[in-house]
Amino acid sequence: MKMSLWLWYAPGSDAQIAEACQGAEKVLQERGITVNHAFAATVAANDLDESHTEDTTPDAPAVAAWYAAEFEALTRLSELTGEWPAQAALIVTEGSA
Repeated sequence: MKMSLWLWYAPGSDAQIAEACQGAEKVLQERGITVNHAFAATVAANDLDESHTEDTTPDAPAVAAWYAAEFEALTRLSELTGEWPAQAALIVTEGSA
């Protein structure tokens, strides 16, 4: 799977966005979680409703890894451009969850 950033606005170039996404991939690798696993766990967690009564989110380490990777990408893009990206999210652009 390949990741990218969905951006409403950011002054960064394609190369800067790619560099930011590489940082996100590195976060996942360091945690030993694949893009596919983290993305699928996050999508599943987003679908939980009020009937979920367990104390923790299912597959919480993978969900946390996805959001840590997203934060890394946004932080890196901000460092590269000098501006925090507006309404941005880490997304999967190739492959399937």
